[in-house]
Amino acid sequence: MRIPHARGGPLFPPGGKRMSELLAGDVGGTRVRLAVARTGPRGLALSDRAEFDAAAQDGLDPIVASYLAELAIRPVAAAFGVPGPIVGTVVCTTTRSWVVDRSRLETLVGAPVALVNDLAATASGVPTIEVDRLDTLQTGDEEAEGPLRTRAVVAPGTGLGEAGLVSVDGRWLALPSEGGHAEFAPRDEEESEILAFLRSRFSHVSYERVVSGPGLANLHTFYAGRARVEAVHWPDREDAAAAVTAGAGAGDCPACVAAVDRFASVLGAEAGNLALKLMATGGVYLAGGILPKMVPALWRGPLLEGFRDKGRYAGLMARIPVHVVRDEDLALRGAALEAARLVA
Repeated sequence: MRIPHARGGPLFPPGGKRMSELLAGDVGGTRVRLAVARTGPRGLALSDRAEFDAAAQDGLDPIVASYLAELAIRPVAAAFGVPGPIVGTVVCTTTRSWVVDRSRLETLVGAPVALVNDLAATASGVPTIEVDRLDTLQTGDEEAEGPLRTRAVVAPGTGLGEAGLVSVDGRWLALPSEGGHAEFAPRDEEESEILAFLRSRFSHVSYERVVSGPGLANLHTFYAGRARVEAVHWPDREDAAAAVTAGAGAGDCPACVAAVDRFASVLGAEAGNLALKLMATGGVYLAGGILPKMVPALWRGPLLEGFRDKGRYAGLMARIPVHVVRDEDLALRGAALEAARLVA
């Protein structure tokens, strides 16, 4: 089922020679977004955006086929950000277990296709973000940015995506990662209780079990049982993040408030972990569909407290800019740039 979507988007800098239409895709666990990138006076511009309900689809191929048939276009190249490690030419997505075959897509599209990790696509789009699409939680210190200008991207959604971004010879290169699946490490007694609770439900407890839409539901269930308060009800698990966030915003559900605060704290801690591993002094960008709805909660302090709490490196962490990204086209623009490189 296609979801109508027609908002305009910003232009982003050109790369390589002039080209015709490019197809860009952002494949998520909840929705799949497609767009066409065309050359404009200032570079490539996104148009013809369309959204599809992932749960109502059998895979990526029929979505792409129906989209191209509706627009009656033939792209010169395509790129898709896909959740999961890109090893070889066939990828099984971590969220829907779809099999995405590059060769099959190339036959379908009739042009070269690139498959990139979804967070690598998001990271590729970071240099194109307009300032008014950022909520800055910590301004940091521009003088602290190192020669590689390394940045980190963390994006909670259906899962938890992580990636890096580094400048090499004037070109931004995205570093894919599956860091969201690393083991969750508790920092205090309460998080030890959360870990024990999650271990009773899952064989492997990763950061994604805490910092994601389903992770927010897990936290809410933990606090609701601990506080013996009535749980917030939601139609299904995919609506949990919105329901818990709304309950926290209203302030009438203690379990929701506790869940959102802990979510923000653990998100900050894991974002800080990635920033340390990458030495991302150029900034940390928090993306994904959940966070823009939670910015007031993030401003309350748990996220930055978790981010900065790195012992001897607390001073360094305070110098790293931290931004929440409010730009739903970020991954699409990154995918379009990857497609452009195929024909540059």
